[in-house]
Amino acid sequence: MTTQATPARCLSHHEKPLPLQQAVEALRDRIRQEGDQPQAPVAEQLALVDQLTQFALGRYLLTHGGFNGYWTRYAVLHPQRGRKTGLNHDGEPFTELESWILDRWPAIRATQERFQIFQRVLQGLIRDGATLVSVACGTMEDLLGLDYSHAPNACLLGMDIDPESLDQARERARELGLLNRVELTQGDAWNLALPDCRDGLACSGLSVYETDPQRVTDLYRRFHTALKPGGTLVTSFITPPPWADPKSPWDLTRIAPRDLQRNRLLAHARRVRVGFTTAEAVRRQLKQAGFTAIQVLNDRCRVYPTAVARKSQNSSCAGAKVDV
Repeated sequence: MTTQATPARCLSHHEKPLPLQQAVEALRDRIRQEGDQPQAPVAEQLALVDQLTQFALGRYLLTHGGFNGYWTRYAVLHPQRGRKTGLNHDGEPFTELESWILDRWPAIRATQERFQIFQRVLQGLIRDGATLVSVACGTMEDLLGLDYSHAPNACLLGMDIDPESLDQARERARELGLLNRVELTQGDAWNLALPDCRDGLACSGLSVYETDPQRVTDLYRRFHTALKPGGTLVTSFITPPPWADPKSPWDLTRIAPRDLQRNRLLAHARRVRVGFTTAEAVRRQLKQAGFTAIQVLNDRCRVYPTAVARKSQNSSCAGAKVDV
């Protein structure tokens, strides 16, 4: 079943893509303006731009400035799929750059690790009869990839602003035999409404695209209202990279200098805005939203941490319909 709310702007990628050549020239111009970088002269950076045009993932990044639900799923499941088969989206061997993106790009490696952390935490929330929600669900792999064999009456809700991602989530649920327990809703997370109270809520990649800290706090407050007493929020955030903050928490002993420079280049190709924040700031926001027992789980390089927060057992549950 799919319901619709008033759609708003997608934050993770541009829904109206640039023509490929226009996107390439814009990125090349930016590289020339910034000049040579340590470990990455202009000529090498320009060559990487050309290499991005040689495979579907790279072309999508250039034209859309980010990844939609499909390409996010493609990246997070790469360790279990493409890395084993050696074949990319088109059934061809990976180019050197595509292999680097999926195996070494610090942002993608952190996303893959963050996904596995989410899976472990969310699996522990499954109880028979429980209702779990994924907001900005994409293809909903965060919930659909879990084991429900011991919870035949668990219900799953997925919400996203991108109708294409919702279609893919629906198809994925059908493949897994879970469609009868899934409800999908299209709309803006700041304006969506949910009936009753929920046991668990996952939001893996929405708040990272919001640069206004107050709007992030407001989002967390809506999540708190939507959860039942004792319910759990599983969310994530991106920490400031070294070129944005000299006090960056990134563990540079685990990232090669050349990989760091490539990360910066591809951050330029990713034209969507990202709201970098710290674990301390996220803890404050979650506390302001009403959460307790807040735990931060890091990926190996402290790039894309997961925050797990619980709603107090003493909190009230807000009636028949609440905003989320």
